[in-house]
Amino acid sequence: MAPKKRGRSSTPPIASGSSPRKKPRKSEEEEAEAKSKKEEKATAAKSKKAQKKAESARKKAFKESLIPWTTIHNFTFPNGTPKINKGDAKTTYKLNDTEMATLPYEKMVDRTIRTTHFYSLADVKELARRKRGDSETAASNDVRPTAIRYPSSRTTAAMKAEDRRKQQTAASDYDKALVKCLEYFLPAYEQGPDTTYTPPSGSSSTLPDNFAFRPGRRITELEAMNLFLLNRHELQGLEQQPQDPGMPVNTYHFGNTLDYEAVQQRAMDVHGGLQTHNALITQTATQYTSDPQSFFNWPKYPPYLHHELALAPNVIRHRHSDLSGKALIEVWWPPLDFRDEDDFGAREVCAPGQCRGPNPNVPYECIPVYDPGAKYPWME
Repeated sequence: MAPKKRGRSSTPPIASGSSPRKKPRKSEEEEAEAKSKKEEKATAAKSKKAQKKAESARKKAFKESLIPWTTIHNFTFPNGTPKINKGDAKTTYKLNDTEMATLPYEKMVDRTIRTTHFYSLADVKELARRKRGDSETAASNDVRPTAIRYPSSRTTAAMKAEDRRKQQTAASDYDKALVKCLEYFLPAYEQGPDTTYTPPSGSSSTLPDNFAFRPGRRITELEAMNLFLLNRHELQGLEQQPQDPGMPVNTYHFGNTLDYEAVQQRAMDVHGGLQTHNALITQTATQYTSDPQSFFNWPKYPPYLHHELALAPNVIRHRHSDLSGKALIEVWWPPLDFRDEDDFGAREVCAPGQCRGPNPNVPYECIPVYDPGAKYPWME
């Protein structure tokens, strides 16, 4: 058998006594460049670490600086202050509830008794600047997060027109409900004197020493006539002002408004003083609640008006500790019967002077006068 031939090796044999090839030695310039790059990389890493540490310290200092705002009842911003609601502020400026809690706000209630907080736009921008750590110069440019995509001007105009239409419809429905109440409880509200009307005055001299005006926002003529049982001509001479331009137009109403204290003063002047006005309110309540046939015919105020202004003096005094022990003017609200369905004739009536007033947290719920020691949600 013939011996096998050995194949040739692809690797040339290494000569005995020789060593592997060495990489060529770097020049001094190359070594200096590599050393410089290494030092730059170390410096960059050190700088990045320092920046991260500084940013962490800044965020910690920002969080520690957040002090919750002490709520002031009926707080309002000066007229014309640009405002933004809480939802838009959080979305647009990337703020959370804890951060927003440090800012003063106005609490507004719409006709569905939904409470909305409105903040000063300048305050929100400043808080967002502090959170980002921007300079004051950058904040003055009204920087907004670039991730937000805003609708086109045409789309925005259409949305605003639709919102305006809905607001006008809601305002019209609100006014219609108030007119219906006037037609039932004060049918002559549009009748005026044959001669020029001169508003009476002088009731201030008979006010008790502990008298105080009810706090509240500006109101419309329809609200004033309903709350104080005044005819339209009896409001003549009171200064009317347009709605605050800084206030969202759908919050209350459209049109001019009257000063709330001025309306209270006019009601006392027209009715002959505080005591006679309060007597008129309670006597009117007795007149309607004593007629069983009228129980199911009473129109109702819009829930929004009940929630905010149509409140008994006890409720006002509780909401405002500084009014404790003060004599307040009564306001009118249509008597309420809360047990008119499936109650086999039983009634629970709430009317001015006959109960502690409507529950400001629950539409059309009464706070009975016969249980003064009870705890109610609005007291908490």
